[in-house]
Amino acid sequence: MTNGFKPGERWLDTEGNPIRAHGGGVLYDEGLYYWFGEMRDGFKSFPGISCYTSEDLLNWTYRGIALAPVEAEGHELHPDRIIERPKVIRHPESGRYVMWMHVENKGYGLAHAGVAVSDKPDGPYTYVGSFRPNGAESRDMTLYQDDDGQAYLIHATDNNANLQINLLTADYLAMDGRFKKVFQGQFREAPALFKHQEQYYMIASGCTGFSPNASYYAVSDSIMGEWKVQGMIARGTGRESTFHSQPTYVLTVAGQENQYILMCDRWRYPNLSDSRHVWLPIQFEGDQIYIEWMNSWNFQAFNRGVHIDVAAGPELAVPHGAVLEHNQRPFHGGSSLGELDFVPDKKDLRASAHMTWHENGLVFHIRLIGEKLPGVIEPSNRIWDKDHVWIAVNHYQYSFARLPEGKCSVVTGTYLDYVDIGSSFPADAEQYVTASWSRGEEQTLDFHIEIGRDSADFPLFRQGTELPLSITVQVNSRDMPKERVWTPAGWIWGDPRTYVRARFAE
Repeated sequence: MTNGFKPGERWLDTEGNPIRAHGGGVLYDEGLYYWFGEMRDGFKSFPGISCYTSEDLLNWTYRGIALAPVEAEGHELHPDRIIERPKVIRHPESGRYVMWMHVENKGYGLAHAGVAVSDKPDGPYTYVGSFRPNGAESRDMTLYQDDDGQAYLIHATDNNANLQINLLTADYLAMDGRFKKVFQGQFREAPALFKHQEQYYMIASGCTGFSPNASYYAVSDSIMGEWKVQGMIARGTGRESTFHSQPTYVLTVAGQENQYILMCDRWRYPNLSDSRHVWLPIQFEGDQIYIEWMNSWNFQAFNRGVHIDVAAGPELAVPHGAVLEHNQRPFHGGSSLGELDFVPDKKDLRASAHMTWHENGLVFHIRLIGEKLPGVIEPSNRIWDKDHVWIAVNHYQYSFARLPEGKCSVVTGTYLDYVDIGSSFPADAEQYVTASWSRGEEQTLDFHIEIGRDSADFPLFRQGTELPLSITVQVNSRDMPKERVWTPAGWIWGDPRTYVRARFAE
């Protein structure tokens, strides 16, 4: 079971074999992702177009060869020919699946776009034929299907000097006759296109064969309109080689707004069958987009990955406070996180939270308010079934379970990163974290929590430090089985971009 994306490492399918789907693209159809790509035994050979399926984008099952080679001598799909960059879309009216690809001979002089069709997404596909779109050379290519159902073939042309966008006919099997050239004179290839908030983005690499280079992107308000080149898509160390990879496709995560993955190939020439996959989330900064390197990353229910340093949610100015003695903390002062959300359909439970910081730790005062609280019944001996407070700070999560006589069970664990779960805490982390509870005013329950900076790999706590923060509270009485409230900005297993942004003030 694969539990996270690990760019550049060997990616195995559900049977333990390396995924061989290079230069490809992904189709989402009826709840399932279909990944098509080159199997790549060698540079000038065609073993077939592979197909894999997945429900979570992490674990992929090999479905077989979607488009098989043809042994007939001289056939365009003969095993000694070159078939690259397959992409598949579904025709909305006929329900037929259409695959386009780059078709070549051994000398790379054919420069054709080929098309195949199937009644099933995983094939087998029937080859229709190939040609030069609107009379132009067609090399590295991609497909794009717009919201209005119109589809476009985008390919490198004119000996790779330009990229050309071609509108397909209504059946997706030929050229409509309308086309536009972009990235003119810039020698770009490996195009990948997506649309975000009515803006079109096109990413393309330079032309250096199997050697990586800097990929740039352009934007346009219309796919057939004016395209303006922006800058490199990659940021940070390795941006000049796009982290030693080349784009092939932008995958839109189904059912999730603003979630896109840039699929890239890390070619290992001449051993192309051992090429690797580099998948990274596309990030937004105003109207700019970028990717940054991550050794590993994951989606929580297809939300954004957990590798973030500062939350993008509401900012909370947290004042500096004196170190308070354990069990002697009055419930006042500090920065108020405000009243936490009501539990849906449960108007008899609320919570509020206050927070301060000092050089060596964080101090939290959390109050539960509810009619059923004075008569809370511990439902079982299991820690996770008891009344709880979860606090997530930066990448680290802490659990505080209410025990008898004012005590709390303290558990540390990095539940926000399923790839390296627990590995970021020292073995003695719990000794730097303290917690207790007490009865407050009538129908209230007060938690007193201090998290020491030495419990995890935190930055220095000083004025100006910023950390993402989330608090979740669970009550588990007989009348309120596992009812929860959480900070308005987010909750522990939610999207880190929506956490409170805690900024340390004077």
